[in-house]
Amino acid sequence: MSIMEYNGGSVVAAKGKNCVVIASDLRLGQQAMTVACNFDKVFRVTEKTYIGLPGLASDVSTLRERFRYRVNMYKMKEEREIEPEIFANLVSSTLYERR
Repeated sequence: MSIMEYNGGSVVAAKGKNCVVIASDLRLGQQAMTVACNFDKVFRVTEKTYIGLPGLASDVSTLRERFRYRVNMYKMKEEREIEPEIFANLVSSTLYERR
């Protein structure tokens, strides 16, 4: 069994009038075998921005740290919090930079 086979499940989000909801499972497993029941997939970026990262556990960890680093660099350079729209562009460019 390889760490490269540990997958997380699902993240869903919905927007309503003056509200949002984000839900995810906490399961981490390999096919039918559960490895952990407390694997976070939704992470706080700022007070108004969260990100959900389902999928391979090593990718979730890598992306979480990469986004945290880039958001902190933005905060240092701009001397303000990153806006959700700017963070969305950051996510898009990060996910497509190696294509």
